[in-house]
Amino acid sequence: MRARLTEAATVVFAERGYQATRVSDITAEAGTALGNFYRHFSDRNDVLLAVLAEPLQELLDRTAPDTGARRRPGEAELVAWNTSYFEVYARNRRLYRIMREAAAAGAEAGFVEVWKAQRDRFVGRVHEWLIAGPEPGRTDPLAAEAMVAMLEQLSYVHLGLATEDPTPEQVAALGATVGTLWHRCLRPAPTSRPNQRDL
Repeated sequence: MRARLTEAATVVFAERGYQATRVSDITAEAGTALGNFYRHFSDRNDVLLAVLAEPLQELLDRTAPDTGARRRPGEAELVAWNTSYFEVYARNRRLYRIMREAAAAGAEAGFVEVWKAQRDRFVGRVHEWLIAGPEPGRTDPLAAEAMVAMLEQLSYVHLGLATEDPTPEQVAALGATVGTLWHRCLRPAPTSRPNQRDL
């Protein structure tokens, strides 16, 4: 029954959005009574977490690929990784949009802290993988947050809010843009300032 309700909630949230979805809509889609819902979930946010669990884990897994050695990835790796991330986001874009919508509903909706906690997981992964990397002392959590902000905003605007499913070319363009920008951000700082002739 829990799986049935979760599947029904996935359909209803994707069709109606967060604000317009009611528990009664979910139980109607599942073909069951309200009482069955409350045996498995405490409220709408609780079932939304169940709906998002697998898609969020898949996205998180793409946030910190295991490169084996602790080394900073090159531009081609960053482009490939970001493209893969955008592919996952595109596939689940309606559900990720619901999470942003639920967070934007405000503290009274009870989902803001959940969204922040999920976001912190992503920022932590990026910080560990890209910023800290093999060079102790060059850590900057705010830089990791800025990089994640770039990724999540482009995902939300170009994929989550899109009226039509994105094409593979659009997804590849997003991956190439973010991967290239990340690579520029992660290049080692020059050891000396260039002189006028080098400019």
